[in-house]
Amino acid sequence: MEGHTENWTDETVSQFGTTNLMIKQDHLKYQYYGTNGPEVLFDLHRAPSENQNFIDGSY
Repeated sequence: MEGHTENWTDETVSQFGTTNLMIKQDHLKYQYYGTNGPEVLFDLHRAPSENQNFIDGSY
């Protein structure tokens, strides 16, 4: 908040409800929608529109 960024890890974690989870670090963004929903991993450098899922390892 004071503008000091030298120890900033650029990581964000959020949860919605009891199952939806999002973890973002640098250019990678992981989303989990519970046991009945999809699990996705976005590379915001390669696909900034979040339309390509890299969860299967085809990185």
